[in-house]
Amino acid sequence: MRHRTLVGGAGLGVLMLATLTLAGSLSALTTPPPVPEAEIIKPIEPGTLSASQPQLEQAVLRPTDLPGGSYAYAYSPTASPKATVRRLPEPERCSLILDPDSLLRDTHAAESTGQASAILQGPTRVSQLLTTFARSDGASATLQEIQRVTRNCQDFQAVLDDGTPVRVHVKANPIDEDTYALHLTMTGGGRVTNGILTLRRAGHVLSVLGELGDDGIGDPLKLVDVTLNRLTHGTPG
Repeated sequence: MRHRTLVGGAGLGVLMLATLTLAGSLSALTTPPPVPEAEIIKPIEPGTLSASQPQLEQAVLRPTDLPGGSYAYAYSPTASPKATVRRLPEPERCSLILDPDSLLRDTHAAESTGQASAILQGPTRVSQLLTTFARSDGASATLQEIQRVTRNCQDFQAVLDDGTPVRVHVKANPIDEDTYALHLTMTGGGRVTNGILTLRRAGHVLSVLGELGDDGIGDPLKLVDVTLNRLTHGTPG
């Protein structure tokens, strides 16, 4: 009897071992290998934000970013949009306010490393110029220089592309150390046209957003943040 028990126990042990081995083999065949944990990409801090030329090109405003209306879109990787005004015979630096591209070039406090611009023509003419600088203080120095240049430009004469003389009244609105807005009122040709020029710095990047027209596009700072967030998160949005 004792011999049968030992034999029976040994046979049962072999059977259990075979069962466990088979179960382990089947588990290895049916259980997928563990998925490696996805790498977490941290967004760039706005204080150190920089951008390459392709990133600037992806970040500028698109028609879908604007609320309502139908907008024709023109993109310029070299930041050369058509000027809103032409220089007067005796050039006034104040007239550069209506030509953000020339304004930025005229007040560069540091060398830029990349630029991209877009013009959206619709109920309101919207233009945006994104510029990134090599020096850490390039964007802030340029913003400060623009503020200095425009501080005394409260009222001046300009001529539109179609030859219409206008008087431009400017009201400056410093929002914070990184954001500066100019509210424009243009009178001439039997009508009054309003506009806003909004400048915002984030790290090495400076955004200049211009609006010209009486149909508002909402909060301009939200539109600026749309583009800067694309750069911060590294996606076109």
